[in-house]
Amino acid sequence: MILVVGATGLLGTRVCERLRAEGQAVRALVRRTSNPDKVNVLKSLGCELATGDLKDPSQIQAVCQGISAVISTASSTLSRQAGDLIESVDLQGQLGLVSAARGAGVGRFVFVSFRDDPTVQYPLTQAKRSVEQAIADLDFTSIQASYFMEVWLTPAVGFDYFHGRARIYGNGLKPINWVSYRDVAEFCIAPILRSVAGRSVLAVGGPEALTPLEW
Repeated sequence: MILVVGATGLLGTRVCERLRAEGQAVRALVRRTSNPDKVNVLKSLGCELATGDLKDPSQIQAVCQGISAVISTASSTLSRQAGDLIESVDLQGQLGLVSAARGAGVGRFVFVSFRDDPTVQYPLTQAKRSVEQAIADLDFTSIQASYFMEVWLTPAVGFDYFHGRARIYGNGLKPINWVSYRDVAEFCIAPILRSVAGRSVLAVGGPEALTPLEW
């Protein structure tokens, strides 16, 4: 049984879909306040639904029982609800998950992190690095993914395809190798299903880095 944390998110749902397509038993962590439509998608995939919240250690300890591996894609940054903060979810919540997994004897832990500029330290960066340090004694894989093109290249952040307009942040000269969340999902499941990349940090991005002015 593989526990997927963040299962109702864009990446988490795709991870559940791919695991089920590979015939794996999946326990999907959902919250009582999760979007019912997203929960129904997980149910239709044949996932075992487990209700819990990263901010509640006792619930997380319960859902970690009887599992062989954890894939954590959860973050407070996109689907924030009441009480969801970087401190409460991305730091303390994830650290609690690591502790619960270790206590339940779960060795395999895949953690979705992100690539960053080492010269700049933001609270989310610090939280991600703290979790990576916490899983160092497990059979871990940290997926340091680049920006998801399905999120950042959309009208929600200023890309108006119909009118041929785009919002450029900064001077537009910084190269970025955008990546699809579908590709990141493959990197999430490979360490567990293919027995690869154990005790590794993987930088995952697209095939070519382009500046915003080159798009």
